Amino acid sequence: MSLAQPADLAVTNKKAALKGLYDALYEKNMFPFWATSEGVDHDEIKQLMATSKAIPFVWSYTDIEPLLQRAAELVTMDDSERRSLILVNPGLAPKRASVSTMYTAYRLNDPDEIMPPHKHSPSAIRFGLTGKGNFTGVEGEDVVFGPGDMVLTPNDAWHNHGTVGGEQAVNLSVLDLPLVETLHAVHFDHKYTEMVDGKEVEKKVQTARFPSDYSQRIYGEGGLMPRFVDHKRGGGLSSPMYVYRWEKMEASLDAHKDWDGDPHEGIVIDYVDPTTGGPVFRTINFYV
Repeated sequence: MSLAQPADLAVTNKKAALKGLYDALYEKNMFPFWATSEGVDHDEIKQLMATSKAIPFVWSYTDIEPLLQRAAELVTMDDSERRSLILVNPGLAPKRASVSTMYTAYRLNDPDEIMPPHKHSPSAIRFGLTGKGNFTGVEGEDVVFGPGDMVLTPNDAWHNHGTVGGEQAVNLSVLDLPLVETLHAVHFDHKYTEMVDGKEVEKKVQTARFPSDYSQRIYGEGGLMPRFVDHKRGGGLSSPMYVYRWEKMEASLDAHKDWDGDPHEGIVIDYVDPTTGGPVFRTINFYV
């Protein structure tokens, strides 16, 4: 029979003591933040890196479009006013996110469907895909948009969605919802009211307060900006230009098609806040 040497005994005793310490910490909902070479059970680097992460993934529109049509047949506006298909990254499921900070969804609206206004703390855009009658009303500016047009619905700006013109239309929604969720700052408001004859009245459709071409008329010429309008509408936390038309972007791309462009990205043009030259939102940048 051999006896444990003092050094071996010290190691054994330390392991037992550490296990007791770790068990006590976990029981009290705490985590030991120090490196250890004793196995992996309490390796804080491994545990910190073990959180869910988005993985490379491709969603095909050939898969999405038939499902949008089936949803339109089975889910009416009486069932739900927000009939969208959300892209869920397999690495983040069941979290509603395409990447860790961004939410993406496809929406098909049948002819002349208009949803009531709402607002929320996440910032969002709608990008027209099919049909000429996609509709978004943003803070009193009624925007009808088609393929390639991008419409902003800034955080806390009242807006509503739908279609006009008697045909189906599909658009893509992008929001910074997962980021705002991480910051515990999500809120939605569905009770839209306007003052009518001195009384606050709940309404299902926003009253237009701006011309339908307001964004292009005020902000559509680079280097020129009228001084006689309020550029802080919708809270002033995003671009006050609510619609970016595809023909403008396409013309700019075509004007530079013979340029070498960036050696890695080619010809890239940003959508910008015309009042600052920065991104349209403080949380997301968009470009073509």
